[in-house]
Amino acid sequence: MLTLGACHSAPPASLAPAPVVQAAGAVANDSVKRDSTRHTTRFYANRPYGSEAEFNPFSTWINEAYDQMRTSPHRELLQRPYGTAVKTILRTLAHPDRTLSHFGYRNWLRDEVFPLSLKGAGGGQWYPNYQLHLWGSGMTYVRLAEWYEQHGVESHPRLAAGITAFAFHFWNEVLENGPSTLHDEDGLTDLLIFDTGSIILWNQDWMQRLFSGRVEMTDWYGQASIDPSGVRLENAYSMVMARVPVPFTDDWKVMTTAGNAFLVGVSRRVRGS
Repeated sequence: MLTLGACHSAPPASLAPAPVVQAAGAVANDSVKRDSTRHTTRFYANRPYGSEAEFNPFSTWINEAYDQMRTSPHRELLQRPYGTAVKTILRTLAHPDRTLSHFGYRNWLRDEVFPLSLKGAGGGQWYPNYQLHLWGSGMTYVRLAEWYEQHGVESHPRLAAGITAFAFHFWNEVLENGPSTLHDEDGLTDLLIFDTGSIILWNQDWMQRLFSGRVEMTDWYGQASIDPSGVRLENAYSMVMARVPVPFTDDWKVMTTAGNAFLVGVSRRVRGS
């Protein structure tokens, strides 16, 4: 088994970086806005331990692009109709009018774009579009931009992040499409509206400030591994997490996750561990 990513433990005290002493009046917060090199650190602080130590464009791409394989028992990398799926997605993007005419503009607006239908009635596809694409993937795009900025791509980090984000979004749609040759209204909606909209939305400073202070957001990825015996990809998945402080407490927070697992619960900070 070849593991493509694994979390590191926290460094021993002798190797840990010296604490940063902030000026009087500064807020001592784990989501500081600028570090000493003036790099943005709202969503990525370049910590050398934990899941953040494994966050990079490659780990993001492999876990985001192949996230759908977690729902299938067939995870063979070399036995998938990539060519057919790529042609279908490209044809869909090139002729959106044909796709929407075939699916129906009313159905598309009700089921894919606006929250006007429920899954039990055969609709409700708008829910993951807003939750995972517009909300979660937008934050991932910002994290990637900060990663690029802190790793030498200081001239155009958002452009690099946008290219990476669209690369994994496109390949995710390829995996979802599979062998189908029909126009893909879901892929069209994701790529042209919600994935594009997520970058526009999360490029706004007010949006980044809203989810990098008391309300926290981050990604948790799987430790993607390749089984060489059948060239199978295992444990590739993406999950986005948001936490909000419980009023009148310092250590308890309400949290929710989406993606690999859809959970709602509470988390507790353990001090001194």
